[in-house]
Amino acid sequence: MDGWIVTVAIEQDGDDDAFRHVTYAVATADPAEAVKLSLKNSSAKAAMLNCALEQNQL
Repeated sequence: MDGWIVTVAIEQDGDDDAFRHVTYAVATADPAEAVKLSLKNSSAKAAMLNCALEQNQL
């Protein structure tokens, strides 16, 4: 299985200093594409690639 775990930071209630974090499991082999898709889906301003998604994590 090809995929990545990506965490994004999303502003809370328009407060520039308060963020919440959401973790995504993205099914794509390309790590850059995984970050791009996560940012697009969440409207987040920042993302961090955590690790490759493995079968035992599902």
